[in-house]
Formats: sequence, C-alpha cells, structure tokens
Amino acid sequence: PAIHAGFMFSWEHRGFAWFDLSELPESAVVTDMVLNVFCTQNSLDPTQTVNVTGMTSLPESGSASATEVANSMTTNYAEDWDVMQQVGYHSISLDQDGVNDLQAAIAADIGWFGLGFVGENTGEIPDGSIGGFSDPNPPEILITYMLGEGGDVNNDGDINILDILLTVNIIIGTTDPTGYQQWAADLNGDGVINIMDVISMINCIVSGC
Repeated sequence: PAIHAGFMFSWEHRGFAWFDLSELPESAVVTDMVLNVFCTQNSLDPTQTVNVTGMTSLPESGSASATEVANSMTTNYAEDWDVMQQVGYHSISLDQDGVNDLQAAIAADIGWFGLGFVGENTGEIPDGSIGGFSDPNPPEILITYMLGEGGDVNNDGDINILDILLTVNIIIGTTDPTGYQQWAADLNGDGVINIMDVISMINCIVSGC
C-alpha cells in the first residue's frame, strides 16, 4: 500500500516542512518515498535536504545560527536536487538514507517527518524555497510500504533463529538496526532491545505469538 503524508506546517516558508505520519501503521516497512513539492523561487545554488524531524523551532533564515543548523545536517537524500533550483512543481525520489530516517521516525512514534532544504555550496537556508498551505498543491511525501510483524526482524515473513541472531547482533552492537528492525526486535514493546526480547522470540517460535 501507499499513503500521502500530508503537509503539516512549514517554518515561515523558509525551506523547512513537516509531514504527517499519523496514518502510517507502526509496523510499516517503507520501501519507497517520493517528495512532491512546489519550488517558489529560482536559485543559483543546488539544493540539498536535511532531516529536521526532531526540531520544532528554528532560527531566523540567513542568520549565523541558521547556517550552523544547515551545516550540521547535510544528509542529501536525492541525486537530482538541482531541479529545486527551478520554479515549478517537482517529484523527487528520496534515497535509502531518507527511507531509513523516515523508518526511524515511525519506530520512535514521533508522528511527523521533517525535511529542510539548504544550499549545497553556501549551506544557507533559502527564503521562500517551498510553498505551504496557500498553494494549490502543498508539499507532500508519497510513501510506499508493506506491513511487517513484531519479531520478524529480518522481515522475511517468518520468526525464526535468523531473527534471534540478528537481534543478538543488535544487542551486542555488531549490527546498526534500521528503524523497522528497532521496532520489530523490541518484541515486548518496552523501548529497549535486550535478552527479554530474545526470550519472547523463542516463545513465539515454540508456542506461536
């Protein structure tokens, strides 16, 4: 299935937007995400995107603090951000880093996913780079996903010894889990992945969940 994660609010139309994840199931395994956005001005600087999911207030655009924020988060989720230099409506596929960060936001039950747009060369936040509620087509993220199952950490459709091994690797730190793996491995839902989750998985295998 797929949902349109609708636009919640922007920061003074200055290159930041948050998207509503409330309709996305906690067990969703995101496979693809596409940003649909209207760029409201031309720019000489190719635009990158940064993850601002945890930010609810931001500094003034163009200030030193704004540039510092932009420079501290330079994850570029797409190869074709140069299209953001042109006024118009754009559909941009976000890469696996974006999918992983979105999955982490789902696992953390934050309720939204935030994106910011900054200049690739200047690191500055462009004024008016994206539109908002007043636009005929406000920004949105098209999220394609499939449903996972708690305990099925490797998402192969079964809960078995492979999931236990992957969970143990997560516990001892040899595997850096994706957002979905964090959710699926925390089988007892206490917010911590530990031996109790392994025991729960063994019980699922022996007796069924």
